[in-house]
Amino acid sequence: MFYAIIINAFKFANKYAPADLELYYNDYNDCTAGKVDGIVALLKDVLAEEGTRIDAMGMQGHYDIDYPTWEQFESAAKKYGEVVGKIMVTELDFKASTGYDGTESTLQGEYTRQAYRYKGLYDTMKKLNDEGSVKVGGFIVWGVITHTIRKLR
Repeated sequence: MFYAIIINAFKFANKYAPADLELYYNDYNDCTAGKVDGIVALLKDVLAEEGTRIDAMGMQGHYDIDYPTWEQFESAAKKYGEVVGKIMVTELDFKASTGYDGTESTLQGEYTRQAYRYKGLYDTMKKLNDEGSVKVGGFIVWGVITHTIRKLR
């Protein structure tokens, strides 16, 4: 039933949306081993259905400070790219590390960890795009806020 809804969504989008509008399948937990295989199967099924079109895979990117590894991300992105040709990270954010306790004394270290994490993802996506294994459409950063510390009274 769920598959039919997704396939019909792409069928109707292909029929009614402008031809130059890119159609994405967008999902989360996109680097989890079993889910990667399920998403790949879904992408293939959408493409196999008459009257459908799908142009890219949106990887939501709600990641942890240590997960996924860059190898896991790269593997998943390549698998999606093999099917639809293009990926984009659509909602990039990183959960705080377990070492961050919300205090001023751990804040700078957390910012540094996150900066390296963002750089690592950027470098991995650039590598994939440059080597031609996956066309990368870019990434959208999600949930950016300025950090303020407030004492509750």
